[in-house]
Amino acid sequence: MRRIVAVLATATALALCTALPATAADTPRTSGTGEQCVADVATKKVTCFDTFREAAKAGSEGAVTTADNPAELKAAMGAMAREDWGNGRTWLGTASWDAGHGGDSLYFWGDRTCLTGNGEDYAWDLGGSRWNDQISSLTPSSGCWITLYQHSQWGGSMSDPFKSPAADLGWWNDRTSTISFG
Repeated sequence: MRRIVAVLATATALALCTALPATAADTPRTSGTGEQCVADVATKKVTCFDTFREAAKAGSEGAVTTADNPAELKAAMGAMAREDWGNGRTWLGTASWDAGHGGDSLYFWGDRTCLTGNGEDYAWDLGGSRWNDQISSLTPSSGCWITLYQHSQWGGSMSDPFKSPAADLGWWNDRTSTISFG
């Protein structure tokens, strides 16, 4: 009888353990959380939002209030006939957590457009942040070319400049620690 009780107790304990949901620490993170983050290259401050509209409004310092996706933001830029918003804010480009421009997105904003091709206008070191080695797709904007570096502080391998959107970064997928815009 004791043996049956012990077996039942063990089976009940195992059932309870498997029925309990995993904690966040137990669940591997394969993607971002869907956050839309604004990175101000002048202040080196990142602020994240639940929606693209909130991120576009914050990044443009209120100049764009109705864009719900990057295509609408580009349309607003075209309607304004310039890529800065009259307040000195310029959308430089976007890095996305997942391939195909999915998952979390990091929208880089600066005070002016890039001098295309010089690679020296702006830079962002991702080392020490949750974005380090997590970028899987890119979208350059405002005439900026984006160059990726394998390690922090421009170390390791350097990519060729990305001049147009890249839905899949190939070898660079999840291997970027510094981004430059030029």
